[in-house]
Amino acid sequence: MTLQAWDPYLSLLAAMLLALLAQALAFAIVRDRKGQSPLRNIVLDTLRGPARLAAVLLGAVVMLETVRFPNAPHGLMKEVAILAFIATIAWVVIALLRVGSEVAAARYQTAGADDLLVRKLRTRVDVVGKVVGVLVVILAIGAMLMTLPGVRALGTSILASAGIVGIVAGLAAQPLLTNLFAGLQIAITQPLRLNDVVVVSAPTSSSAYWGQIEEITAAYVVVRVWDLRRLIVPLAYILQQPFENWTYKTSDLLGYVTIYADYRVDVDAVRQELQRILHASADWDRKVWNLQVTTVSPETIGMRALFSARDSTHRWNLIVMVQEQLVRYLQERYPEHLPRMRVEVRPPDDSAEKPGQTVDEPRTTGGGGH
Repeated sequence: MTLQAWDPYLSLLAAMLLALLAQALAFAIVRDRKGQSPLRNIVLDTLRGPARLAAVLLGAVVMLETVRFPNAPHGLMKEVAILAFIATIAWVVIALLRVGSEVAAARYQTAGADDLLVRKLRTRVDVVGKVVGVLVVILAIGAMLMTLPGVRALGTSILASAGIVGIVAGLAAQPLLTNLFAGLQIAITQPLRLNDVVVVSAPTSSSAYWGQIEEITAAYVVVRVWDLRRLIVPLAYILQQPFENWTYKTSDLLGYVTIYADYRVDVDAVRQELQRILHASADWDRKVWNLQVTTVSPETIGMRALFSARDSTHRWNLIVMVQEQLVRYLQERYPEHLPRMRVEVRPPDDSAEKPGQTVDEPRTTGGGGH
């Protein structure tokens, strides 16, 4: 191959390098702007990879439109570059959606917003971003197929001959579309959000699981159960079944412990001990506490210790700590007040039979015929 024959390839390489240099220069200008911003750096770091690839492919597409390549499959090279460019654009859009979610949540957190507002915004942006991401992938695949003349002609002929393909595709995509619409409904109405504490029933059993919403995708919800298992629940299912949301309005929760003791226990002393335990704990949010006798039985009384916590983790820590320390308090200070079984023994009844007393026995008649 002569030196002149290499000119188109050198021109293609030069165009790709120039596009890559322009992308690097643009990112450097944006990064060196006055006023350092961590969020700006996050955006630039996330978009650096797809932006480089998009710049290189854009330079290749432009050069393939203007330069002819002898002894090379020019048409195939052009189609591959266009397909790769469309895929890269989809990659850039999805990366922007992910970065937008992180930036929006970070701005609210740096502004000192309430945790509930942050979780609301994060859930809405995250779910909408994932649903839009799925749509972007679908549109990108459609655009890539439409650039292929053979596929475009085949699809046009099939759709023109019958609408059966559309019906079949609609039926096949029904679960996907159902979950996509369910995801949009969750993003708008927000019956649950990221990090919400919920009790949900499993689709395959009648058991209910307590856990936190760890992730909301375009198709399912991930619930992290207390023992670190993950319960995967389809979006459509979780909207069709009732579930408990412990943090729907606020992250604050109430916890309680019921301690049983003897009737002679000093309730005021136990109440003062509960106050001491809560004030010494960092898990208590200093809002609500109380101790009341809520149940009585022939053997014991039940004292319910009530307290508040800022979230489910601190609530659980308080439950186990209060329960343990109140039991230890009764064991050490008032062991005689622990639950006990009472047995009453009465003397014999005076109306019982006296020795020598006769008792009428049933009479019997002798046998005989009629």
